[in-house]
Amino acid sequence: MGDFLAELNPDGSSLLYSAEFPSGTAGQSVAVDQSGVVHIAGIEGLISTIVPAQPFASPIFGITNAAGGQLSGRIAPGEVISIFGSGLGPATPVTAAPVNGAFPTSLGGVLVLVNNSPVPLLYVSASQINAEIPAPLNGMDSAVVQVRNGSSTLPEFHVAVDATIWEIFQNAAGSAVAINQDGSLNSASNPAKAGSIASIWATGFGNGAGPISGAVATSAIDWCMFCQITVGSVTETVQYGGAAPGLIDGIMQVNFMVPAEVSQNTVQVNFQGALATLYVSQ
Repeated sequence: MGDFLAELNPDGSSLLYSAEFPSGTAGQSVAVDQSGVVHIAGIEGLISTIVPAQPFASPIFGITNAAGGQLSGRIAPGEVISIFGSGLGPATPVTAAPVNGAFPTSLGGVLVLVNNSPVPLLYVSASQINAEIPAPLNGMDSAVVQVRNGSSTLPEFHVAVDATIWEIFQNAAGSAVAINQDGSLNSASNPAKAGSIASIWATGFGNGAGPISGAVATSAIDWCMFCQITVGSVTETVQYGGAAPGLIDGIMQVNFMVPAEVSQNTVQVNFQGALATLYVSQ
């Protein structure tokens, strides 16, 4: 269920305006300034404006880490993000394919600009765009995101820039997208064995991996070899934390030991503060 905004005429006899916004983007407060412009705010501080008697410009409703998390107005260098809104791109979605080892900055007639520079795109549609934020962002604490869809330019969307926004890629139910040591997909019916190696993927790691440019990782580069991971109640150093060969360079692969001490069917994995569930067995 989303947030709804409606306007009635002075005697309440007719509806002048009605729209549905994504949940959390318009339900916190509504204010009208002296010029009649309507400002709506969501619980994460996202603000949209509506000018009476003017067509409502297709807006960006918010941005999330592509692996998960809340709709917000925050990004991090090297993060793979999902932009949500209306009128963002073509009615028929387009998925990018790498060209000469890198993802394109133009896809389906769409450009995403961060501080006026186009960023790599993975997927575009009318309501969602998946893109990668370049790293570094030159030490900035804020940035401007703007979408160009063909000849239309959407309103600017101002964001805060965090050092990192870690998230683990997850399935819809909240379990980690994970691979067991034998290469099979981790699931309730196919858990990882205690004492074996499992792999997960994450994004939002900031400038720690060096330049991020939308290139496809071609080899393993372990640049997080001292990173810690907590599996259940056991904290240990990851076996590998770095480039994910075959995937865009903003995604990190993490290989780790499933502790022999686990006794539950599921355990919580905590990597750099990002949480997900892993299925395990003795």
